[in-house]
Amino acid sequence: MGHQLLFLVLVVTYAATAATQTPPHASSSNPTVSMGEGFRSPTVSYSSGRDAICVAGLIPVPVVATNIRQLLSAPTDQPSTTEFIQELLQAGSTLVQRSNGGSFTVADTFRISARLCYPSNLTSAAKVQTIQLLTHGVGLDQSYWDIAPGFSYVDASARAGYATLSYDRLGVGQSDHPDPVQVVQAFTDVEIEHGLVQILRMGGLAKKAFRNVLGVGHSFGSIVKIGTTAKYPEDFDAVILTGFANALQNLPYTILANNPSLARLNHPARFGTLPNGYLVHATPTAIQLPFFRYPFFDQRVFDSQVSRKQTYAVGQLLTLPAILGPSRFYTNPLFVLIGRNDFPFCLGDCTIPNDLAAAVQPALYPAADVARSGSFIVENYILFQVLMATISTPRTQSPTPQRVQSPTITFSPSSTPSSSVRPSVDIPRLDTRSTSPAPANASQRRNRAALRDYYNLKSRAPPPQQNLSRAASITSATSNGTASTLAALEDYPLSPTFRSQLDEENFDAETYVQELLKSSNLRTVLKAEGSLVSEIKNLDGERKALVYDNYSKLITATQTIGTMRRSMDEAGGGSLQTTSMLGPAVDAVAKSVAELSRGIGGRDVSQERERKAAVREERSKRETVRWVLGTPARLRASLEVGDRGAAEADWKEVQGLLGKWKDVRGSAELKAACEEVMSPTLPDGDSAG
Repeated sequence: MGHQLLFLVLVVTYAATAATQTPPHASSSNPTVSMGEGFRSPTVSYSSGRDAICVAGLIPVPVVATNIRQLLSAPTDQPSTTEFIQELLQAGSTLVQRSNGGSFTVADTFRISARLCYPSNLTSAAKVQTIQLLTHGVGLDQSYWDIAPGFSYVDASARAGYATLSYDRLGVGQSDHPDPVQVVQAFTDVEIEHGLVQILRMGGLAKKAFRNVLGVGHSFGSIVKIGTTAKYPEDFDAVILTGFANALQNLPYTILANNPSLARLNHPARFGTLPNGYLVHATPTAIQLPFFRYPFFDQRVFDSQVSRKQTYAVGQLLTLPAILGPSRFYTNPLFVLIGRNDFPFCLGDCTIPNDLAAAVQPALYPAADVARSGSFIVENYILFQVLMATISTPRTQSPTPQRVQSPTITFSPSSTPSSSVRPSVDIPRLDTRSTSPAPANASQRRNRAALRDYYNLKSRAPPPQQNLSRAASITSATSNGTASTLAALEDYPLSPTFRSQLDEENFDAETYVQELLKSSNLRTVLKAEGSLVSEIKNLDGERKALVYDNYSKLITATQTIGTMRRSMDEAGGGSLQTTSMLGPAVDAVAKSVAELSRGIGGRDVSQERERKAAVREERSKRETVRWVLGTPARLRASLEVGDRGAAEADWKEVQGLLGKWKDVRGSAELKAACEEVMSPTLPDGDSAG
């Protein structure tokens, strides 16, 4: 990564009076003028606290997902819905296994309702290079991230200078509502998330190819992030998991507490047209019991969440565990935040039997950048007030869980203490900066370079250094002294010769340390220490991997050499006989060599390289096909916002590919659909005469 992340503790206080500014007019000097690009029927508004200017609409997202064909029908009434939940959660249940009818492919373009927000301060908006992709939890929609003034993640991010894209997951809110059993599954959620990342990186929204994409999830949204990084480890430059711990075995209690009800019967006015298989939390009590801990929430926030409750699908309940697994190749920062009294994952206490937030990284993100990662358990879980601490510098691990006592927020004009349990909005204030990260290995560099080439992205230029005095003061209140000191030292980079001196053949460690102490101040020494600790950890990991990967090869080589020696000894030393014995021995060596390269998993290294190359090539082809399939939707979206130039440029590029694929089944139909979209049309109300 070309930057480092700094997650700050954020204390959000309610503003007594709202800003009175009006949305900026479109002009060439306004960087938000192109925000509507990529949306269908875009509408512009402010965030609840008016710190962000936002555009909302539908984004066509092409999806190719491998789902599970469920051998069951959606429940048709409330008794059958309740029976489904009982059978799903009963002891020794085999419902998931019995319902598995094998895999099938879902290939479609879904309309996803989303909201892109930039800082309303135009100077800050012009500098935006990083965007956060926000994924909500079960029973919520994208409004979770922008509930009210003082309870808005979107506002907090905008004040920190960051863009956000929140969206309604498939089957939620204004997004498409396909088959809730066969199509709306956890696998589809992952592919939609991946598709949105590609759109953001390739400039599909607001004519902006974002340099950095951060994945922020809440509860089920955090599980979707984990599934995405497990399959697409390069998607996110950092991942923030809120309201999550690696304890899925505790979720049945929450599902039962939610008392899932058939959506169309529970609230006919809102969900009456939805098919069977879409569920909602039954009552306000079913929402409070697992999600809100009295008295640590404001009643008006709770009422807002109840009134906005949203749907989830039978297919997601059946497939959720299938996407939760280790993201072994994700190497960027990870941050985990959860309230101490979280019920869904911790059953009310996230410190029992140990720090469940800290346990996420080693279990699910073993290769994450530990030096720039962190976790917090927050007392009296106020999701809008206290969120993040520095993770961009090495820190010593505390033997006890790190906790932050949440302050009180008052709703003007009353003085009712307010805090929010899980269904509230997490608000981080983020910062990116460029320091000297631990060097990536050659494979990582090649992979990242290939991705940049594929998505036509420029190499990341280091952003200008920013003042960290506020970061240092905040960090010192929430982390240990070393982390606080190192955070304050980010403005004092090491000498460019630092690494080169370590690599010299005649390098003398003791002499170097003495010279460093004589010629450098405390800042530089501590900075050197932090950099060395990080690099030592990386080298130690590589050394262990090298020994592990080659251990079986060394054993096989030793056995082969012993066999050759015994064969030659049995030959009696005669040169002719020895030569005659050498042929079979060489054949044995050749055969052994073919097996020597097999690693612990039994794969030939060369075959593994070829397999990975084939996987990358196949993934590249799939992304290209997905992009081409979405052409009619993109062209239509561009034309709807009046940007025919962008549509023509897009169509010209696709035409070239369709020309090469003219013999492929379906290409002619796709070309005809694109030509129909691009054919000159008259404005509504005009006639040919």
